[in-house]
Amino acid sequence: MASRPIEAMALLGIGLRHFSINPNSVEAIENMVQSLDIWSVQDCMTDCLSDNPFAYKAAHLSIRERVMELAQIQQTQLS
Repeated sequence: MASRPIEAMALLGIGLRHFSINPNSVEAIENMVQSLDIWSVQDCMTDCLSDNPFAYKAAHLSIRERVMELAQIQQTQLS
């Protein structure tokens, strides 16, 4: 899971900091992490996982869709 940038971004958002990833994915993950505003990702994940399903403005979106939306807002490199 951590070898895919969007999933790695979500894992970072829930507080994980050490990953075991496929060597072919290292560059993509490094690029994503370097372009990331971790505080925004943590806020997004907190909202996604909160007890209040409407805490996030787009509650109808899946967690993956919310993280992808955040990545697009931040113009985070996902490839």
